[in-house]
Amino acid sequence: MREYAKSGRSATVNAVTEFEWDEQPMPVDEWLLNTDMIGETGQDMYPKLREDFCELFKYGALSLGGYYEAVLTGAIGWGKDFFATTCVVRMLYEILCLKNPQHTLGLAQGEPIHIVPISKTVAAARRVVFGGVCKKLALSKWFQGKYVETMEEVRFKKKGVYIVGGASQDAAALGLNVICAVVDESNFMGEGKVTTGSASGQAEDKATMIYNALARRVKSRYKRHGVSGLVLLVSSKRSTDDFTEKRIRTAIKDDDSGLFVRDYAQWNVHPEPFAEQNWYKVLVSPKLGRSRLLEDHEVEEAEALCANDEHSLIFDFPEDFLPEFSNDIDGAVRDFGGIATDFAGNLFITNRTAITNMFDERRPHWFTTAEWRTDRVLGIRWKEFMDIGAHNEPVCTCCPNANRHVHIDMSDNHCATGFCIGHVAGSTTVLRRDRETGERLTEEAVIIHIDAILRVVAPDGGNVDHGEVRALVYRLQQRGVPIR
Repeated sequence: MREYAKSGRSATVNAVTEFEWDEQPMPVDEWLLNTDMIGETGQDMYPKLREDFCELFKYGALSLGGYYEAVLTGAIGWGKDFFATTCVVRMLYEILCLKNPQHTLGLAQGEPIHIVPISKTVAAARRVVFGGVCKKLALSKWFQGKYVETMEEVRFKKKGVYIVGGASQDAAALGLNVICAVVDESNFMGEGKVTTGSASGQAEDKATMIYNALARRVKSRYKRHGVSGLVLLVSSKRSTDDFTEKRIRTAIKDDDSGLFVRDYAQWNVHPEPFAEQNWYKVLVSPKLGRSRLLEDHEVEEAEALCANDEHSLIFDFPEDFLPEFSNDIDGAVRDFGGIATDFAGNLFITNRTAITNMFDERRPHWFTTAEWRTDRVLGIRWKEFMDIGAHNEPVCTCCPNANRHVHIDMSDNHCATGFCIGHVAGSTTVLRRDRETGERLTEEAVIIHIDAILRVVAPDGGNVDHGEVRALVYRLQQRGVPIR
């Protein structure tokens, strides 16, 4: 510090630099836009992601006290893999600038240093991560002549640095000196738990097992030498129980400042093409059980819901994505909005609030039970729904002139038969939105009253008696229910 105070330079710092480095690494913002270093990779990166890249490496890839782990998640298509493979190239660059990487990292002379890409399958790891890194290396004049590429690995033999071709298991890291690892699509590694044989006896999912194996090696092996490695967790969203979601929650709980997180929708990283478009609002509400495309008059009510429910939120999306949100709103919320939900996909009735709103507690249930075993007598509450008409004939209390229609969803002894009876009770005007143009349209739609629903199950050790189910239809007809 005294040397800097006197002359603005320090011979001591220069001596240390010469001792550690063959070449002092170029500042990350300059390196990213230098075509000799990385071709046009940095210029092809969105400006928002260039800012993020500089933030991640502002202390240098190997600097203890900076970021040691990065979670890249959110929507599909915002450049997670492109960003991650560029990070690997920067890690390589800084390591290869060292005069003696093994000495600096605290390894024995001649020990290899490894970079490991892992994905759901070996083929995916080689194609996406390993292949992405190799393409970027091929674009760089700085890396030319420094490595040999095979199907199995990239070798920087002079400095003893190796990029493994790809793996799908935590065993890929066994015995390796891993300085950098990329776990691609960690949220899609597979369902269920895997027994680890650990002292705790606890079972872990595959993504957690891989992460623990890599994180232990990267953090423990180099930390005592004042050097940090980097673990990159890359995956789009699936549910709130995803591995990346749990990892972020753990870091927040532990106040872990070493975790770098970027969670984007496509329009967050590249907003320019959507600037002049119309934007629409979506409500994501676990409380309601579904996502919903909001009309203008619904926004205020939705905002009130979000104010009282910390798990609900409203976000905007541009017009380009309107067809996707109209066709499959929950899938679009996850894939394009980058928001994890626990909603079941592809349900016929997507507006779950409507299911609750359709019930009228004043309407009687026709039967004495909601579930009927066909070997038992079914009680029918005739007085609750039948009356006497003007000509002394039996009529239904609700919509007496409407024909009834019965649907029977057949089954055997393994599941329940469904019995439903209903009728058309009029019509109403409803508002629709054209999926292609976004134009609002009105149409006349029928109102359906469901008179009764019954779950029909088999007796113990037997089958559903469908003769008894048909007999129920005949009983209703004989008592005057106009089943057509």
